[in-house]
Amino acid sequence: MEQKINHRIVSPPAFHAVSEGRRAVITEHKLCVPLDRSNPPADPKAKEPMVDIYFSIVELVTMPEEEAFFQSLQATTVGASAAIKQREMKKRASDYKAFAKLKDAKECMLYLQGGPGFGAPVPVDGIGLSDKSSWVGAALSKGYKRIVLMDQRGTGKSSTITKQTLQKRFPDLFLIDDDANTVLDTVSSMASVESEIEEFMNSREKDTQKVNIALAEATEYMSHFRADNIVKDAEAVKDVLLMPLEDVEEGQDTVARPWGCALGQSFGGFCIMSYLSLIPNPPMICLLTGGMAPMLTNADDAYAVLRERVKQRNMKYYDRYPGDIDVVKKIVSCLNKEPVQLPSGGLLTARRFVQVGLSLGGSPSAFASLHSLFASAFVSDGDEEFAKIFLKSMDSSQPFDDYPLYFLMHE
Repeated sequence: MEQKINHRIVSPPAFHAVSEGRRAVITEHKLCVPLDRSNPPADPKAKEPMVDIYFSIVELVTMPEEEAFFQSLQATTVGASAAIKQREMKKRASDYKAFAKLKDAKECMLYLQGGPGFGAPVPVDGIGLSDKSSWVGAALSKGYKRIVLMDQRGTGKSSTITKQTLQKRFPDLFLIDDDANTVLDTVSSMASVESEIEEFMNSREKDTQKVNIALAEATEYMSHFRADNIVKDAEAVKDVLLMPLEDVEEGQDTVARPWGCALGQSFGGFCIMSYLSLIPNPPMICLLTGGMAPMLTNADDAYAVLRERVKQRNMKYYDRYPGDIDVVKKIVSCLNKEPVQLPSGGLLTARRFVQVGLSLGGSPSAFASLHSLFASAFVSDGDEEFAKIFLKSMDSSQPFDDYPLYFLMHE
């Protein structure tokens, strides 16, 4: 299994000044884990499907020997072959583990990103490291020596799932998408959508069969990218960082060495609930920010309540910006007459446009951002031509091609 896991530090460590006279170092790690832990191959020598898990570790450099060690890891062979690069990656990981000498993970904090479908924030670029700039800096100041930012499987660089990667793995999956979207764009009412799609699929019977086969294969594949496997990946990350125990009692398979803390944001909180439910020794401290799943409520009841909450947020928005009522109606009316092509090549329909309401549940500035978006919709006030800046904004606000797990597997 150690050979399969294949722990590597994929690039030389990077140093960053983080104010207050502190300096941080960031190492970028990668390991391989089984795609399907529940169904290992009967033949131990058989090739098992694996996925890559990437994670970054942020830690403060406080001692001269730490500075010297991480500088030694910066040695790399420019223009080296792939084989030499792999050896360098493995050596960095081996040297890191030997230097850290982690007997337990009490001073390690794991972060689980929200989504699902989004990678962990990139240190410095996506999240600050100074004491007061983010929770990472605060955690480093409170005694946690290593902050582990893991790209959950299917996100970030961890065997990423996007429309592009799905199409590469399952070539027939999107075989009839363009034509089907054309049919949908001409549908006059939601009531007729099902019959129109059924008629279209019957007219493309052979292609539809290929799509259905690819869909079944893709569904089975993505079924391994849920919270149950994510938390097992987190355990694999922890285990690969820890030194092997030399004093395990005879007959005892495992020794409890849990994460000192885990922070789950939104869907990351759902993952922590899976951690607490499935893993014998979950993190010692579990922090959830907006990530409490409705454990005792069925999905229909939860979404019925959500529907009312969405309605309330819409009413609150229009109370703040009553002038946007006519603007939104005009946008919808224009798109109902004729959908508009987006810079990415997709079509902006009325149905797609109203999905921007998703941001009504976002940050405190979400209302102002939506108002700014609507204000940029047309070239001029009396015009019905959509402004390019508006279309670009719509494109970037709905990155479903890049993050399909968000709507394919949400909750």
